[in-house]
Amino acid sequence: ALAGTAVTAEPIAVPQRASKHPRGTHACSAKSTARRQQRDTKNATTMRRVAALIVGALAGTASAFQPARTSAPRAAPLQSIKINTRSGESVDSVIMRLRREVNKSGHLRTLRHKRFHEDAREKKKRKVAEARRKMKFMRQRKRRSQQQGP
Repeated sequence: ALAGTAVTAEPIAVPQRASKHPRGTHACSAKSTARRQQRDTKNATTMRRVAALIVGALAGTASAFQPARTSAPRAAPLQSIKINTRSGESVDSVIMRLRREVNKSGHLRTLRHKRFHEDAREKKKRKVAEARRKMKFMRQRKRRSQQQGP
């Protein structure tokens, strides 16, 4: 029933975070307030997109039975994750493949890091850890390919 259908995400509304201070009572300059608002807007937009990917894909299995929409494709700022369902594949299997693709894409990891401000030292520390993790997986892949042999 799900054969040949593509699961895509639709945007959902994410509530904006309320400010801790009433307007005009905080001692920040107008410049830093503008920067904070811009960052919060960017974070909320990113959260909306990732949430849309996950929720839309999970709910998208039900929309697979509806006729396809004929609207013009939108350009997504994040790389769009697309899962093509196979004939006779269960919904659980599709969801597991979607979760694996979301984890591999790194959208959630990026969102987690952009949630709060990260100074230069923390950023460098994270980048070094990511490079170390990447090298570890490269060594594992190389070792596995050598074990299989020609």
